[in-house]
Amino acid sequence: MIFNLKMFDTNKNIIVNESEGYESVLNHSHDFIEITFIKSGIAFHQINDLHVEIKKGDIFLISTDAVHSIKPISQNDVFTLTNVLVNKSFFPKGINIKPEMVFKSKLFDYEKQVDLIRNEYKKDIYNEEILLMLIKNLINCFKIEILWELQSKNGKRRKQLYIDDYI
Repeated sequence: MIFNLKMFDTNKNIIVNESEGYESVLNHSHDFIEITFIKSGIAFHQINDLHVEIKKGDIFLISTDAVHSIKPISQNDVFTLTNVLVNKSFFPKGINIKPEMVFKSKLFDYEKQVDLIRNEYKKDIYNEEILLMLIKNLINCFKIEILWELQSKNGKRRKQLYIDDYI
């Protein structure tokens, strides 16, 4: 069974919510962009046919229509997460992040960035433009992490080619 969630029958373009507990999230898809930060615990995240372990400090982006679910696997820690849901028409264009990419950078403090988004959202009258800028900042960190990974892989390949050429 797959659910399709529609959460933007509202005038808000951005919604921030927090979840806690050990209930599994059934397979579902939605018509909005979801950024999920794992605050505590460990779980398996299924995206389409791929299974990825997620844990405290991990963050990922789920695009529209990606079928996914979350199943907590450790009861030693409470499983908590923060979701930032963005109307797809409001989301910055040109973002090419695969739904199975989980970001784990130690250089970027994703928890603080998500806290900034959550704190702005909790204000009685929040500024949607500031929220979007904070989300863009978070996405730029994802892009940098992807570029560093590509650079690291390409650097290893160049070194290997050089050694092979030398031999």
